[in-house]
Amino acid sequence: MEKALEFLKECGIFYLATTEGDQPRVRPFGAVLNMKVSYIL
Repeated sequence: MEKALEFLKECGIFYLATTEGDQPRVRPFGAVLNMKVSYIL
């Protein structure tokens, strides 16, 4: 888990792909939640 969090912190902004109905959406994302600490990038 620590390795994955470290990678996401190094990336800064990353993109999350979802759908709304039948339309794809790709959103920039920069917050990572760890059960111990919240990271806002």
